[in-house]
Amino acid sequence: MMNPDHSDSPVLTGKYHLSEGVTSTTISRTYTAMKQLEEAAYSVLETLQANDCDGNQWILVLELTKDAIERLDNDKECLGGVDFRFEWEGATGLIKVIPSATHDSLINDFTLKVGSDLQNMGIHWTDRRWIGTTTYRQANKGKQGDQAFTPPSRQVAKGETQGWPTLVLEVGVSESMAKLRSNAKFWFNNSDGQTRFVILVSASRARVTFEKWMLMPPNAPNPAPPAYVAALRSRPLHSPPLVNQLVASQQLYSAQEVVVTQTWMTGAPMILPFRALYDRAPGPNESDITITAQDFRAFVQTIF
Repeated sequence: MMNPDHSDSPVLTGKYHLSEGVTSTTISRTYTAMKQLEEAAYSVLETLQANDCDGNQWILVLELTKDAIERLDNDKECLGGVDFRFEWEGATGLIKVIPSATHDSLINDFTLKVGSDLQNMGIHWTDRRWIGTTTYRQANKGKQGDQAFTPPSRQVAKGETQGWPTLVLEVGVSESMAKLRSNAKFWFNNSDGQTRFVILVSASRARVTFEKWMLMPPNAPNPAPPAYVAALRSRPLHSPPLVNQLVASQQLYSAQEVVVTQTWMTGAPMILPFRALYDRAPGPNESDITITAQDFRAFVQTIF
């Protein structure tokens, strides 16, 4: 749930549920055939494109078969070429339709910026791997992010994930922010806090918002009062806790927001502490990643 007392600095608690954050405009289907989902995906895509890439981008699918889940998870062309992300819980699935190349551009530029800084520190490319939309599974559920970073200790080996990513990116249209925030809970909940940051990016033709979500320290008052959250957010460096936290005690908060429009920007720079990203202390020539106002302006060049 979201604490209503933190409308300007949201706090999330409780267990993740797939349908949390899904609005009344979401298309719902009971599964019969892949062609049915392809038609629904095209309908969502056409509506998004007709509305300047804003509106509903979700399809909730009930009574999925195991074969349908496997195909949606592994076959990127199964919806007739519509770009999408997929998650499921039991026999219920949720499809996120990607409306334009702009969203991929935002992800790629963010990835390139972080990768470039790490390269300049002398870190070999094999020690700074991104895993794209790799599915992370837990019991009877799974989810694809838009992009994720794994340090060497957690990299994929023999085709299997060896640990949770330290950094995850989730991107959506402006109407999707409530669902994107809910998605942050998936990563923190299921990793027991081993995911250190989730960057949420909400994009429209008028503005792009970047939110950096983290867990509060395990010794934080629960529920955390507004003054405590404000104090965390006011720190010059937002460092996530580096210990595991079980779901019952987790409190997620938006440590920072950067908002960019065609004429103004607030919130920059955004800093990603090296220790949290790599699960180790920085060595010689290694330091925190700083994403500057100039970087954020470059990220949105394809939009404004």
